[in-house]
Amino acid sequence: MQQRTTDGYKWLVFAGIILFFVSYLSHLGSLPIEVRTDEGRRALVSTEMILSGNYLTPTLNGELFLNKPPLYNWLMIASMKLGGSFDPFWLRLPVFFAIAFVGVLIYFFVKKYINPFVAVVTAFAFITNGRILIYDSLQSFIDISFGCCMYWLMMLVYHYGKQNKYWQLFLFSYLLAAAGFLMKGLPALVFEGITLLVYFSYTRRFKILFSIQHIVGVLLLAAILGSYYYAYFTVNNLSPIILFTRLITESTDRTVVKFGVWETVWHFIYFPFEMLYHYAPWLLLTVVFFQKNLFKKINADPFVQYNWWIFLANFIIYWTSPQVYARYLFPLLPMLLTVLFYLFYKTLENKNWQRKIPEIIFGAVLIICTAALFILPFIKAASAPVQHPFLKAFSCGLLLATFTWLYFFKQPLRLLILALGLFTIRLAFNWFVIDQRGEYLRQMEAMANRITTTSKQQPLYLQQGAQIGNFDGMSFYISSRRKEVLKFDSSYNKTAFYITDSTHLVGKDYQQFLDFDNPYADHLYLVKFK
Repeated sequence: MQQRTTDGYKWLVFAGIILFFVSYLSHLGSLPIEVRTDEGRRALVSTEMILSGNYLTPTLNGELFLNKPPLYNWLMIASMKLGGSFDPFWLRLPVFFAIAFVGVLIYFFVKKYINPFVAVVTAFAFITNGRILIYDSLQSFIDISFGCCMYWLMMLVYHYGKQNKYWQLFLFSYLLAAAGFLMKGLPALVFEGITLLVYFSYTRRFKILFSIQHIVGVLLLAAILGSYYYAYFTVNNLSPIILFTRLITESTDRTVVKFGVWETVWHFIYFPFEMLYHYAPWLLLTVVFFQKNLFKKINADPFVQYNWWIFLANFIIYWTSPQVYARYLFPLLPMLLTVLFYLFYKTLENKNWQRKIPEIIFGAVLIICTAALFILPFIKAASAPVQHPFLKAFSCGLLLATFTWLYFFKQPLRLLILALGLFTIRLAFNWFVIDQRGEYLRQMEAMANRITTTSKQQPLYLQQGAQIGNFDGMSFYISSRRKEVLKFDSSYNKTAFYITDSTHLVGKDYQQFLDFDNPYADHLYLVKFK
């Protein structure tokens, strides 16, 4: 196993950390809030909590939001209050810290149970997987923070289980399960239940699940969740059945229960290939599974064995659920990567095709990307909107060329160097893609500003029943600028402005001020009724 450090290893690790901070933070707030995805919803719920002063009750446009508990919103609120601003940078900062913290957790546990070199490569691989590199690190989604809690939970089960420290195992794992539930609901309990059941079954300690320590852990979970929901139902006139039914359907709506057998079968076939795309380039290393005595090699190391079986047991839930997004697998990706890098370095020689083919492909990708960066400034369509395109492209190109050269001459460190190359590609992506990508979002933000300016301090409502599409992002802009919650109304108040659709204007006498399009909606209008 090539775990020794070579000349420059520590400098490469240091360079990787610096590149991570620079590439992931420098453009974190460049794009306006994404009005077409869940990011607008997370921003709106957090903003309404600040404006209303009610931090117990998630709402959307003043109406109860039952799909998700509020813990992630609390993190966003803390960040916004730290920055004293509703700027997208502060809304997204919790995502950056979650990515970093998962990397730290991976390094700590893999270092302890395998070795420091595999730990570093695994941590950098998670941070630079394609899904995070160019998408999820740029939006304020729950999933990376939730994944952080769940991965930590699963690692602590092994860590304390290995030492027979059952009090710590159950108390800390159920504490993290409670945190996960308060972020995303029932999936946290599924992770906890499957992990405990599989671990204590294959280690033949099933009776521990009936111990006093486990009972106290469950009671801790119940106490945390019970305290929150007691406070919640004290201030909200809502039946618990309605809320918990919604939390259940939020999870079951993505499974065979809703989509049926044939769509589930089709998903079962293509889903693994879809993951290869989303988590490129690292899942190319799944070729290491094509070797003799695979399971014997996996089971030879207790920590790797644990990562593999807990990954597989939890992955089956997503593998058999037709409506699953790639980001849902963030809790499991570190465990899969741990197995892959262990097999890559532990069980394969340099001459094995399972090592040679991925390394050749990775090297070719670095060469192509390096060449592309030097060509990029000469492509007018790509460089025209960018200030100083030659300086930016050539700087990234020279840095990537350096890493490409090192990749071919530092064979033991190739995968670490690849991660640094991916950080460099992200820097170029920041300058040449992100700033151009946001034109539509800037138009929507500008329209929200026009709505705010036009309505000034007069009452402004969303028309009750109007087909407004996904208006969460626009509501965030309008609410944060007006410093009040944008609510629904059906009274046709003549002193107020309304955002409505064409259906609700039929037969009405009104004055139109603005019209605009919105995601997943018909044409919308800002009007006053006469």
